[in-house]
Amino acid sequence: MGATGEAGRIKFNPRDSRPRDTPAEDGEYTLSLGKVGERGIKGYKVRAGGQGKKDAFPYRTLFLDILGTESETRAGECKQLMMILSTNPKAYFTIWDFAKAVGYPDDVDLPTPEHALDTPKVREYMDVVDSIVFWAHENDRILRVELSTEEYKGEPVNRVKKYLPPPDSEDGSSDASAGEEEPEAEEVEEKPKPAPAKGKGKGKKW
Repeated sequence: MGATGEAGRIKFNPRDSRPRDTPAEDGEYTLSLGKVGERGIKGYKVRAGGQGKKDAFPYRTLFLDILGTESETRAGECKQLMMILSTNPKAYFTIWDFAKAVGYPDDVDLPTPEHALDTPKVREYMDVVDSIVFWAHENDRILRVELSTEEYKGEPVNRVKKYLPPPDSEDGSSDASAGEEEPEAEEVEEKPKPAPAKGKGKGKKW
């Protein structure tokens, strides 16, 4: 049960599950960038318990407003789509699709860290991702997408089925499912080859 109450008050049972928005209906939508986090390391997280592990690549979370929809839990606001941009090089198609969807004008040159403790390359990867995200945010870029509904951890959620070309582009659309599968950053499971030993000591913290 959700929050109830007369005007000017909110009542809820803390033992109930927090209400969530239902997904937007499948179809084409325009998304605007809402919360993108802080620039730099402070804007990234790792999955729970992953700090200091070679397979725990940091990721940035974006919240995009689905224009033309209405949130059932936040009065006067749109439903939102959560998007994960990981520094795992296996997920670089996500960065490619996002950059294309917002009409990023420059070539993108990403490093390929072998593991999450490859600090210089991970930091460089963050900088490149940030240059795209904050360019889009500062220039009020929008994304045109086709959304579908999938189940995640037992709950229905929206996913990007296809990225459509930006309004000022003549390029074709990009299928989000094309190429490598887009993983959830918190659930990236890989076993990279161990880096050559260079004496004793723990890897650096990114």
